[in-house]
Amino acid sequence: IQFDKYRRIRLAVLIYTVIGIVGAGDTIAQDAEVSTAIIAVVDVKIVLRQAKAAVSIRDQIDDYSTEFQGKIDELKIKLETQNRELQEQRTLLAPEVFAQRRQDLDRGGADLQDYVKTVRNILNKAMKQAGVTVESTLKEEIGVMAEARGVNLVLIRSQALYASPMLDLTDEALKRLDARLPTVPID
Repeated sequence: IQFDKYRRIRLAVLIYTVIGIVGAGDTIAQDAEVSTAIIAVVDVKIVLRQAKAAVSIRDQIDDYSTEFQGKIDELKIKLETQNRELQEQRTLLAPEVFAQRRQDLDRGGADLQDYVKTVRNILNKAMKQAGVTVESTLKEEIGVMAEARGVNLVLIRSQALYASPMLDLTDEALKRLDARLPTVPID
């Protein structure tokens, strides 16, 4: 009997607590100022693909890659020539001399691989840094456009299931980015 009495008391306290919270929530909701979301969308992928700065970055990276590939090809040819010459001299050289030259040639191959890795890392780092510059400038321009239009929420176009063309700021964002940042130098 005592157990049922405690259960009833706990149930009553729970009900009064829920009623109090719901009632307080209604009061808070009535007092709060509700603002309307003004939304726009930007297709960031298109902007970053078509922007003059992005094209400039890709062109510069391609130029550097072509230049480095030429150097790498020269070094490969040099190593291949040295390897052929060493193989031709194999019967003429003492085993110790041949082994030393083979070791030197192998070291040259490893150095070439290290050079290729270093060049790739340098190009990747330069491309990332330049990309960060473009992206941060794009974000600033989107912020300026949003503020000028009274927009308080800008979504990435791919995140919206549907967006009216009137909400799309992609073309304007691209024009503003191109005007502000036509190129990004790669060092």
